[in-house]
Amino acid sequence: MQTDPAPSTAPATAAVADADFMSMLVHQLTTPPETMRWYAELLQTGKMTNPLDSAQADMVNEILLGATRMSSLLNGIHDISRIEQNKFTDEPASVQLADIITTVQNQQQSEITAKGFSFNVTVDQSVPNVVARPSLITLVVQNLVSNAIKYTPEKGTIQITLRQATNEEAARCKAPGESCVLVSVADTGYGIPKDQQALVFSKFFRGDNVASMGIEGNGLGLAAVAAAVSKLGGALYFDSEEGQGTTMFVVLPTTPLKSST
Repeated sequence: MQTDPAPSTAPATAAVADADFMSMLVHQLTTPPETMRWYAELLQTGKMTNPLDSAQADMVNEILLGATRMSSLLNGIHDISRIEQNKFTDEPASVQLADIITTVQNQQQSEITAKGFSFNVTVDQSVPNVVARPSLITLVVQNLVSNAIKYTPEKGTIQITLRQATNEEAARCKAPGESCVLVSVADTGYGIPKDQQALVFSKFFRGDNVASMGIEGNGLGLAAVAAAVSKLGGALYFDSEEGQGTTMFVVLPTTPLKSST
């Protein structure tokens, strides 16, 4: 009597091995650019050497910019990789989104001030806590606020709103019917070209309008946000008009999906 062979586990094993290799590779590659940044910053301050002349200062600045770009790229890849592989260093906990928003605002305050933004936060005090991994919630808020700051010209306006989600908004989540909250980040920035909006959450996507301006970016921030929101069982969508600004909406269930824990 013939029997069918047992299903092969080789493809799955190979996929895990590839993922582990990529994670290790990114981790190892992160150290050199961080070291370059540290030494370049020391050279800029003049604490270790005589003051730099103009040509030397330009070269050190180019080293610092290159190392910063590489660090940002690797950090973005690492964020997406660990989310996709369920590799987390924290456990789900009761998270006050208002506290996360305040922390992120404080971290970004120097740039907010430098660009002269009107930066407003509106919080519905009745909004319940969200039970989720704090690292994922923080990544979502950090990247959305960072993008709004980066892609809004000076003297612009950024408005963050936290409130209870409506039934229609909650229905977008993976577990419709659950209690959900909504966080929106609205800016008066450059906006996203209409013919490119379908690509917004793709890895390495950058709108032609901002890329042509020479604004630094690697196109991984919103891809990481999309991966994190999906892991949290939430929904991510936006409204944007080129030259007018963008509003990003995140709807999150207040209790975690079983698959996300």
